[in-house]
Amino acid sequence: MNTLEVSQLAADRGCILKILHIDDSDLYWVENHVFIGKPFDRLDDLVQFIRLLPVLGRRD
Repeated sequence: MNTLEVSQLAADRGCILKILHIDDSDLYWVENHVFIGKPFDRLDDLVQFIRLLPVLGRRD
């Protein structure tokens, strides 16, 4: 998955994808109004964590 797809996956769960580039490497995590997730150095590991979070219902 690319970062745009991961961002949408996080948004479906009420979270925002955050990325920090430092010392030639990236850290990825999600946060919302309730929590800040732990940082991952691999995007695929973050995706596995995001998939554990519940999907929010749509407001129509």
